[in-house]
Amino acid sequence: MKLARHTLLNLIGLGAPLLVAVVSIPELIRLLGEARFGMLALIWAVTSYFGLFDLGLGRALTQQLAIVLGERMDHQVAPLSFTALSLMTAIGCIAGVLLWLLAPAGIAQIKSLPDPVDAIHATWVMALALPAVVMTTGLRGMLEAQHAFGLVNAIRLPMGVWTFAGPWLIVSWQGPSLTLIAVALTAGRWLATLVHAAYVWRVLPQVRQGWVWDPAWVRPLLTSGGWLMVSNLVSPLLAYVDRFVIGACVSAAAVAYYTTPQEILTKLWIIPGALTSVLFPTFALLIQRRDPGSWVLFDHAVQALFLGLMPISIALALFAPELLGLWLGNADFVTHSAPVMQIFTLGILLSCLAHVPVTWLQSSGNNRPAAMVHLAQLVIYGPLIGWVATHHGLIGAAWVWLLRISVDSLAMFWLCHVRRPAPGMFRRPIRVAVAVLVTLGAYAALDAPMVLRAALVLGLLVAGAALGYRQWRSMREQQARSPAGLADEAVVEPREPLPWVTIVTPVYNQADFVAETVQSVLSQDYPRIEYIVIDDGSSDGSAAVLQRLSAQNPGRFTLITQSNAGQAATLNRGWAMAKGEVLAYLSSDDRLHPQAVSRMVRALQAAPDVAVAYCDFSLIDSRGDRMADVMTEDFSETRLRDHLVCQPGPGAFFRRAVYAKAGGWDANLRQVPDFEFWLRASQSGPFLRVPLLLADYRVHDESASFRPMSEARADEIVTVVRRHICMPDAAPRNHFAMGMALVISAMNHAQSGRVRMAFQRLREALRVHPAIGLQLIVWRRIVSGFFRRSYYRLGSS
Repeated sequence: MKLARHTLLNLIGLGAPLLVAVVSIPELIRLLGEARFGMLALIWAVTSYFGLFDLGLGRALTQQLAIVLGERMDHQVAPLSFTALSLMTAIGCIAGVLLWLLAPAGIAQIKSLPDPVDAIHATWVMALALPAVVMTTGLRGMLEAQHAFGLVNAIRLPMGVWTFAGPWLIVSWQGPSLTLIAVALTAGRWLATLVHAAYVWRVLPQVRQGWVWDPAWVRPLLTSGGWLMVSNLVSPLLAYVDRFVIGACVSAAAVAYYTTPQEILTKLWIIPGALTSVLFPTFALLIQRRDPGSWVLFDHAVQALFLGLMPISIALALFAPELLGLWLGNADFVTHSAPVMQIFTLGILLSCLAHVPVTWLQSSGNNRPAAMVHLAQLVIYGPLIGWVATHHGLIGAAWVWLLRISVDSLAMFWLCHVRRPAPGMFRRPIRVAVAVLVTLGAYAALDAPMVLRAALVLGLLVAGAALGYRQWRSMREQQARSPAGLADEAVVEPREPLPWVTIVTPVYNQADFVAETVQSVLSQDYPRIEYIVIDDGSSDGSAAVLQRLSAQNPGRFTLITQSNAGQAATLNRGWAMAKGEVLAYLSSDDRLHPQAVSRMVRALQAAPDVAVAYCDFSLIDSRGDRMADVMTEDFSETRLRDHLVCQPGPGAFFRRAVYAKAGGWDANLRQVPDFEFWLRASQSGPFLRVPLLLADYRVHDESASFRPMSEARADEIVTVVRRHICMPDAAPRNHFAMGMALVISAMNHAQSGRVRMAFQRLREALRVHPAIGLQLIVWRRIVSGFFRRSYYRLGSS
């Protein structure tokens, strides 16, 4: 899978420098001394923080450019890129000036610093690197939009190695000069920027055309950044403020004791970082399509991170003193740092898991709640950790850090939980409880003998590997079962020729909505669509709307006007003249999403035996605002023929062979001609659910499914069941289906205000099949009949 391969590339690019850090940091501490090394750690922190001062434009550029490239709008690549990079360059220069001006005052706040002048000069030099740091973010985003993760990591790897190896070499050759270290790091940053730019020029030839400033892109870029900018500014500040507070309240040496284990442990963030940088465009694509598969991917990502990182975190906690002793060889340093490291390991595990919900929220564009959480933390965290560090030292500061990380991680998961379909994030509470208890229980063995600690870690590693393999097998099986399954980055085009698709829209008195319906079909990304619109004798101005649309879009759809014949007869006329190999209809108040046709055709091509393909859809109100999402059921003939659940809704497509065998809609039916058609179509082959939100079903006062109906129309379902399902060789099944038909009739009568008739049909249903009263769906339908209009808030729309 591309997702796994790109994650592995990111892991190598981000993880290999960690090996250099493991070797170089002890030497840097020895050669620089604890105080100077603490200052170097602060320089790294400041540079990293100001590097994120890009107003969210790095992510926004990746997102917007991916869309432009995906839509093949090559003429927009250069203006978008130049505009974004110009903004980011300006921001980088402003950040550099701020760091230059703030350097003397900031350095003055650090206690016990051997050479403050050297520290100020080093900070000034690093200020010169900030334009390069910010520009590199944008250039890297452009490569990621092109999915050039191999190139991204080919550059990232030596740049990351130089971050640690450069200071080590400078100190070894020139002595403990922070200024020379800063010169080396700044030179490396600018070289990386030039290399990124060269590869962008090579990989994206579109950028060579129209390299101009385009003000039209400023708003979309800043809007995409929006609250993400706030999180980008506040999150790093939350991550580094404790170091500055400890430096001001305790000492520079204390910063080294606190920072060294934190620097090593936070390198574990490369694992979720490698994954989520690939998940970001994938989530964005799935969320844009309202694909429930985004939650499947979400769950798999969280589970994989937990199974992989929990044993590592436990091992680092249980063996913190031994590991620090072997690494640093400084007993006094280990005495101060080991307890801090043990506390940090739990927080790092939680924050690694939280990368997934944070990425989901950013991909959805819903960045405001997360930003508000971060702002609230900033108000409380700085003063709290300052007071605790002053009175309780490093251990107290570490516990406050863990508290903040726990609150932040749980908040991110909760923000996703409230946005996903029921039962939400905690649908498996026993598994979650077991994972929490096992993790916390392992920390109880901190003081156990080494043999017991080693056995515990080994057991966790084996269990994690076994469960991880099981999850991997489950994912492979799930993908094999789903022909329309999750895309890595883009859907692969089918090899066979694209068939013609004919969509028919019958129109009767829908002047307020038909323009949206027609435009939704004309906006499809599929190249071979025959669109037939038939005005069935409308008297409300629909004909004028359609004439205007036809004039504005000459040759793009066929417009026919006729005397009123009814929906079924109108559809049959359109399908009879269709040239498409795939047929569909779209009601004149519903809408298709832009990729609906292409996605449904791909699903039919991937499953040649399938007769009908149908998708999930959204409910929208009269204004077009989304009310709810309807996740349809996987096809079941039992559910269709016995429970009378009509699984296909708006956005259903079927093969011409189905129409040829089953015929069109029954023109004598007014209420359930679609259901009766699907019953006949089910004899031509299986149906396939495509689990993507690809259509909108409009709910309003004049919706056929919601307005009052005559007694004859309310009882149509009973007639259809008698005709197609009540066969002599399956009496019990017949009784159940007939009971369900009478329940639906009761619902229809209740919806139309005929309460007495509704209860009469309900009594008939219980008499035909008494056990039907035990079915939950029966009572849901009855309640729906009485309260349907109130539920959908028709009056307020």
